[in-house]
Amino acid sequence: AYEKEANLNKLKREISVSKCGIEISDEFDFCSENNNIAEFKTQLGKYNAERVKFLQCQDVPDEIEAGISIVRELEAYRDSVYMNSVDMRNSIVAVERAQAQEHIAKTEYLPSLTASGSFTTDFRRSGDADLWGFALQPHIEQVLYAGGGVRAAYRRSVLQSGVAAENQQMTRLNVRNAAERAYYTLSAMQLYRAATQEYVSIIRSLYRVVEERFNEGYIAKGDMLQVETRLSQAEYSLIEMDNSYEVALHRFNTLRGEVGPEDVTLLNSIIDTISQPRRLSIEQMLVRRPDMRSAELATLATEYG
Repeated sequence: AYEKEANLNKLKREISVSKCGIEISDEFDFCSENNNIAEFKTQLGKYNAERVKFLQCQDVPDEIEAGISIVRELEAYRDSVYMNSVDMRNSIVAVERAQAQEHIAKTEYLPSLTASGSFTTDFRRSGDADLWGFALQPHIEQVLYAGGGVRAAYRRSVLQSGVAAENQQMTRLNVRNAAERAYYTLSAMQLYRAATQEYVSIIRSLYRVVEERFNEGYIAKGDMLQVETRLSQAEYSLIEMDNSYEVALHRFNTLRGEVGPEDVTLLNSIIDTISQPRRLSIEQMLVRRPDMRSAELATLATEYG
């Protein structure tokens, strides 16, 4: 078993591949390469096939590429959110517009070609002269000095193009953050909903037992009312949790461009163990933030007018 860092859609992810299989999580339990996957599955018992993947490395020419292709399905959700994000499309258009302005500003360094012409015609012939005539005068102009205005305009356009690129990167990070927040919020709501349903089931079982004992005369009316109150509270909590789940599901589907309350099976869970991120200093964090770099470029652009 070994680890390899792969860049998928400009998002770095560490992938661990073992001879017995690959599990979609950040931590893996490896086994001997003599392990048989079929036998291993029988010992493993019931598992979630959507979240646990197996790879027989001896059956593929490149186990790294095969492992990456398995993990790519985890990126499908982010990619769908990127594609359906209006903010992402606007940022792409802003970058293209800034680049076009940069190219226009650069053309001011080049000579300009202009031309003027005239066309005349006569309704009466005068001797052997032609009835029509035309003239064309081309002009080539090159600005040798314009007080530094051309250079300043070009440098400003280059910096503004950089600002647009950094803003696009920041937009991408914001969209990714919104996508992951919606993803794991839905995961949490699924777990809360399942726990609440189990809790209601337990209270209903208790209510049936208490009701039976009350009908037999073994339990007082006050105890019966107490259990009824607890059941009502549990059922009300279940209604609230169902509503919260529907809201989370709607937001999840909206971000990925799906219309309607289509239920989904999540590959990752909010209770999965993840590796602790590397600690960075404040200076390192500020340098890596696109909005900080965008602000610095915008400040430099103002110096050129």
